[in-house]
Amino acid sequence: MGLLQCLRQTGMPMKDMSRYAQLVHSTDNTTDERIKILKSHQQRLAQKRQELEKCEALLTHKLGIYETKGDLH
Repeated sequence: MGLLQCLRQTGMPMKDMSRYAQLVHSTDNTTDERIKILKSHQQRLAQKRQELEKCEALLTHKLGIYETKGDLH
């Protein structure tokens, strides 16, 4: 899997992906701006991961209640 495919699958906005691709193909030194784009996406992923972990914990808790007590509420 290539980096752009990975960025797409993880929800990077198309605007950011396009800009990143432009920078990669630029003849200028664009390393700093590419790093900024990738770090910003990394931070979004970390935040999303935390949100997903909270949701998973809630689901695990609720399933535990259902499985041990048979409570369907």
